[in-house]
Amino acid sequence: MSRTHRSPGRRFKALTEELREKERFMSHGYQSFQYFLEALKSLGHSQCTTVWTKGTVAYRCRTCQIDDSSAICKMCFHLGDHKFHDFFMYHSESGGCCDCGDRDAWKEDGFCKIHQVSNGKPGHLSPELHQLIEMTVCWALEELSISVHMIWVRRLKDRNAAVESEMRVASLFIDWLKKVCSVDVFRNLLSVLVTRKFLDGSQFEENERGGKAPLEILLKTLGTMPEELTEGATTLYLQMLHTGWFKNQFTEELMKHYPLIVDDIVGKVIKHSQHEGVITECKALDSTLDRVMVQLFNVAPTVMELIKNNNLLEKLTSVFDRVLKMSLNQRGTVSVEHEAIRHKVYLRPQGDLRLIVSHSPVAVYVLNERLDVFEEILKVVTYLQWMNPYTQNEPVDFENDNAWALAIQLEMNTMAIVFQLIACCYSSVQNAENPETVKQALVEAGNRTLKSLHSYLSKETQKFTVKSSMSLHIPLHRVLGAILSKLILLSWSDDKEGFLSRLQVDYTEAEVLSLLELPLRIAVWMAKIRANQWQHVSEEFCRLQLIYQGSFWRDQSWDMDLLLLQFCAVAKEKMEHAIILRMAECFDLQDLVTSASTGDEMLRFSPSYIQEFLHIILLVVRDRCNTGMNEEESLQYNVIQWLCVRDQTYSQVGMKIMCSQISVLVVVACDFNSICTQTTFAIQISCFTAADSNEFAVA
Repeated sequence: MSRTHRSPGRRFKALTEELREKERFMSHGYQSFQYFLEALKSLGHSQCTTVWTKGTVAYRCRTCQIDDSSAICKMCFHLGDHKFHDFFMYHSESGGCCDCGDRDAWKEDGFCKIHQVSNGKPGHLSPELHQLIEMTVCWALEELSISVHMIWVRRLKDRNAAVESEMRVASLFIDWLKKVCSVDVFRNLLSVLVTRKFLDGSQFEENERGGKAPLEILLKTLGTMPEELTEGATTLYLQMLHTGWFKNQFTEELMKHYPLIVDDIVGKVIKHSQHEGVITECKALDSTLDRVMVQLFNVAPTVMELIKNNNLLEKLTSVFDRVLKMSLNQRGTVSVEHEAIRHKVYLRPQGDLRLIVSHSPVAVYVLNERLDVFEEILKVVTYLQWMNPYTQNEPVDFENDNAWALAIQLEMNTMAIVFQLIACCYSSVQNAENPETVKQALVEAGNRTLKSLHSYLSKETQKFTVKSSMSLHIPLHRVLGAILSKLILLSWSDDKEGFLSRLQVDYTEAEVLSLLELPLRIAVWMAKIRANQWQHVSEEFCRLQLIYQGSFWRDQSWDMDLLLLQFCAVAKEKMEHAIILRMAECFDLQDLVTSASTGDEMLRFSPSYIQEFLHIILLVVRDRCNTGMNEEESLQYNVIQWLCVRDQTYSQVGMKIMCSQISVLVVVACDFNSICTQTTFAIQISCFTAADSNEFAVA
């Protein structure tokens, strides 16, 4: 009777007995199989195989570790000599495995007593014993592959199909392989055999004539494995990843199946979004991938090799793009109501991309040699433009509808890739052999972003003509802001106008105003909410405003939008009047800046609303390098500016001055300030041009 036609109970019993019989053959002459394994540990280099899950306490030692991701388990730390070392204890965010005994991850003098290198020469297995072990491991891998394949077939037809008997068999062999994997001899042999195509392909596919490797079957069926099997298989993989060549083989095989695994997760979530069991299973699989990915992509040279030889970046970017495309509405913008967004399945490719670009060599490589990948990321970012919009007359229930939170989380997570990419490229300038190459990479990233914005705005101009439609989300604009924020901090002594002379800002005046439009509209929207000028203002909208300009999101939202407004002010010469007028139009205050206004005309605007308008103008023009002023004059100028907005206490002005001493733009058109001094308001602002500091009384 074949193994697949045995009754479930008889098959499990027969396999268990056969496994114990093979253990007795291998451990002949030893008290038990466990004693046999202990004896084999002396053959070869001892290495810890402890694997942990999310939340487990582990240790890092900067004195002993080879790279920042290296870590050891609690037992190895206490059995090692780390006195006076630079170490710390932490809770693992995604799980991991102990690096004690691994020369590629941990210094030898930092190994614990158990995993220190033996001075004696390792022994050798007899040819007969080696052959017996190899045959047993092959048999175990074959039975495991058949069991998980049977689970995969049945669950594809019916996800609720009974697979308990197959799970028992699969668990039997996973647990046994995990046990023997603690021995160096078994682990090395298992790493070889699991990638060898010794399985009969016809057992798994009808028309398959070639051989199949067990790893291929195990990864193909990963998405349908029950949670217990997924957890066990992952621990087994992590034990074997200590072997460098297996790590490369495993990564290549995993990336072949990666799109199908993510598609399977997304498909389940969309189809069974109300089924808690399915969602829990998907989260478990995602957690499993977290544990694996952090081990695969923690070394820059390995990641670079995968990028150049296996198209790693293209694969991950393509999967991320496909997941977000599923959630697009008729306007071509992400709908945060889509199940893929509500259950955050996009975090899988997003997190993996972010992990990869966190390596400075990867960031420089992408912006220097693979701008096509950067442009693909920009395309993904464009899907988020103006998502989750609001209108003045639309009722909003923030208590029961978390769309606003989902949208903010989606943008923050997506933009984390871009911010990581740009920050790593910027940080490498100091250590680069040719800093000019890295600087030019950032400039070229800025040029590609300007090009993408030009294309986007030329297609979307009509969409934003309805002033009542508002959204907080313009991530494509903020990519440019992120790049500008780094370019500002670099030295451009050889360029007369700094980095501006290198950016290809081939925009017309109308196109600059179009670039200015969305960040300006958001700034005006926030000002209206603060001044109670937004219809149906509620505590929820005030909460939205506080998040936008608060510490939680400000560095990615308001700061980037403000920087873009400042950039637009200097992007093209002689645009000062047009920009001031456009800002006034957005505030509906154009009459006040184009003609002399009477006090009666001012009554229809609240003082707080006009203060908001003045505040925005000052934010755009105040941060600059005033090369003609000494420090005292610059400080006096800043005090004058802030008092133009409204009376303020000494401490209020002092706090604002301290926060504004860092210059934001290197070059600002000289006439831009004068346009403010010439503008007439009912509130006198003549102090822009002439003021004696001795006459100022800070209210």
